[in-house]
This record gives sequence, structure tokens and C-alpha cells, in this order.
Amino acid sequence: MKKDSEISRIFQYAGNRHWLTILGMILAGLSTILSMVPFVCIWFVVRDMLNALIAGDIGLASKSGIYAWWAVGFSVLSILMYFIALCCSHLAAFRTATNMKKAAMHHIVTLPLGYFSQNASGRLRKVIDDNAGLTENFLAHQLPDLTGAVVMPVAILLLIFGFDWRLGLCCLVPLAISVFFK
Repeated sequence: MKKDSEISRIFQYAGNRHWLTILGMILAGLSTILSMVPFVCIWFVVRDMLNALIAGDIGLASKSGIYAWWAVGFSVLSILMYFIALCCSHLAAFRTATNMKKAAMHHIVTLPLGYFSQNASGRLRKVIDDNAGLTENFLAHQLPDLTGAVVMPVAILLLIFGFDWRLGLCCLVPLAISVFFK
């Protein structure tokens, strides 16, 4: 319950740009999925080459060039989408950090003067700057990467199941064992 209130509070500090954080996470997840497509394309190239070598006619591997270009295209698209995700998350993070600093400064102005005799103003400023910086770092860098780290294993497992359901089941065995020994 506490985490939900912290997230909603961060979104309040983001103001009307909180949707950029969500968009950045979605784009980072899609970028992760797109980054796997070139490996599938390479698998198609290897499969076509092996089939052509087995058949003794290298002309049967004529689609390999198309698959190679598809791999390049999806790689570029994945990088571009990740760049856009980082732009979105940075815009939201900068706004959030700025608004956090403003809110802290507005609160400090309301404190009695005696408070500052016990707490140095430079120390307070450092705490505010450090905490806003940590929040900005999390929102701008770690959150998109965390999204990719969550999406990748799920996407790989779905991809493996797409190729062969028996192989997918075999991949679930170590996962089940690791949950058991946790």
C-alpha cells in the first residue's frame, strides 16, 4: 500500500508529464522485444543456408539476404525506440525533480527561523538536491532498464514456446526448481 502512495506522489510531482514516464516504460519494453527479432532473422538465415547446403544448391538460400536486412532494420528500430523511450523518461524525470525541489523550497520557507539554527541551510540544500537527483536517476535511467529486464525473460520464454512447446516446457523446469529452492 505504501508503494502505491509513493508512486502516485511521484506522479503528482511530474504534473501533466507523468504520462511520459508510462510511455517511456512501454517503449522500453517494446524496444526489448524488437531487439530479439534480429536473432530470429539470423536463425532463418542459418536455417536457409543449412537447407541449401544439404540440398546441394546454394541458390535455395536466396531469402537469406532479405532476412539479414530485416535483422538490420529491426536492430535500428529497436535502438530508435529505446532512444525515444529514454527521451520520454528523461523529460518526465527532469520535471519531477524540478517540482520536488520547488515543493521542498516552498516548505522550507514556511519553517521557523529557529529550525535553521539546528539545521544548516547548506546541509538541507544538499539533502534536497541529492534526493531529487536520485529520483531523477531512477525515473530517467533505471525504470526503462528495469522494464526491459522484466519484459526480456517473458518474451524469450514466449519465443521459445513459439518455436517448440517441448523446448519451452524444458526451459520452465529450471524456473520451477529455482522457485522451489528460494
